[in-house]
Amino acid sequence: MDIRQLRYFVTVVAEGSLTKAAAALHMTQPPLSTSIAQLEQELGVPLLVRGARGTRPTEAGSYLAAVGERLIHELDDIQHDIRSLALGLTGKVTIAAVPTITWELLPEVLLRFLGVAPAVDVTVTDPPPATAIEMVLRNEADLGIIATVSIDQLRETYRSQLHFLRVRTMPLMLAISPSEAPPDEPVSLTDLHGKTWILPGRSLRIRGLPEVFDSFWFGRGLPVPAVRRVSTLQTAIPLVAAGLGVALVPNSLRNMRHAPVVLRPLADPLPPLEAAAFWSADRPPAATVGTLIGVLEELASHE
Repeated sequence: MDIRQLRYFVTVVAEGSLTKAAAALHMTQPPLSTSIAQLEQELGVPLLVRGARGTRPTEAGSYLAAVGERLIHELDDIQHDIRSLALGLTGKVTIAAVPTITWELLPEVLLRFLGVAPAVDVTVTDPPPATAIEMVLRNEADLGIIATVSIDQLRETYRSQLHFLRVRTMPLMLAISPSEAPPDEPVSLTDLHGKTWILPGRSLRIRGLPEVFDSFWFGRGLPVPAVRRVSTLQTAIPLVAAGLGVALVPNSLRNMRHAPVVLRPLADPLPPLEAAAFWSADRPPAATVGTLIGVLEELASHE
């Protein structure tokens, strides 16, 4: 007994007639009758009672029709799921995105991605940049998104291990507590030299805000101000709000509802951060990851 015979038999029972079943199956009646006869011979029991008014199942036929219908539905579901997996429309994907990416870019990415593939199970983690890279390298995450000032440097450092995509530029702004906020106009960093600055820690392989910050002061022949280090910029926000320092943040923070800090534009030209998406170069991405990469490429094309 194969699935084709089972489909034929279930259709005959549902239609109550070999003639009607043949029409529904888009075939002629003789081969359908032959297939049913072979199925009865193989099972060794009659499955249909044929009469002038059509056919009806025997007790064994009723049982086979009920079980067969369930099996056919399950098989159809399996075929659908496999096709969806192959197209990247179902499955699982793990994203390692630094907190600054979750303020604006990641929600936009996920809205677009889940609009295309709503059945995909998405897991998001928010590690520091170096950890995000290690997670992708160790196959603990399928794709990472970090902020850097030099995606070209990352391409050179990980050229044989990771593929990189520049998704978006993120200009920098000043974050300051509401009680200390200057007027709503561009602010010069030199006017805030005496402040404590809250910055994420350095990474040997990723150039980010610490390098931008140091270059600014070195370029003006000034000593680097006092710095308080945090693991990520997400940690800096409540400290800035409490008046414990000021920070440079991407302008995407403007999209965070009820942010407890005030943002001001900068009068000094600083290089923007770049949102860099990356995935393994050692193994082809799963179909779900390929679909996600496609969404990121589309966003990057409109940057």
